[in-house]
Amino acid sequence: MLAPVVEGECVSLHPLRTEDVSQRYVRWLNDPRVVAHTMAGNVEHSAESVRDYVRANLDDPAAYLWRIVRCGEHIGNVRLSNIDISSGRCELALIIGEASDRGRGIGSQAIALATDHALSMLGVRSVWAMISARNEQSIRAFRRVGYEENKRIAGYFNHYGEPVDGIWMVRA
Repeated sequence: MLAPVVEGECVSLHPLRTEDVSQRYVRWLNDPRVVAHTMAGNVEHSAESVRDYVRANLDDPAAYLWRIVRCGEHIGNVRLSNIDISSGRCELALIIGEASDRGRGIGSQAIALATDHALSMLGVRSVWAMISARNEQSIRAFRRVGYEENKRIAGYFNHYGEPVDGIWMVRA
């Protein structure tokens, strides 16, 4: 499903389409420093595999996939998935591709925009994210916008062959 544009103060969310897949975006997904704490970190990505991922999200009626845009530049992505109105919840995932854009509050702003959209426009009552226990920066970003730790799941992530706990964070 094509996500709507969501405007914020410093960043905005724009629908991610297959034509937005650039070599820069593919480079992010193949950079261990960018994807170390994600499920995308154990796979080699190509432009075609990333376009397939974008297509799958566009075809999924329970998903929104956005480009995070700052100063007209695509700097990361945010995705709402598993949108389930009957249960009143959905999942949020985020990636900031450029190192220079991390640690500046941009992730928190994107999380807040996507979360507020889900809670106010999609009719869900809660939004959750599963975060690697090693990803302290991401945990802080989610806490900053009102997410709370719900539970810890041992060995949820595979960090290059090593199990790492997942922290399930929720905002209602």
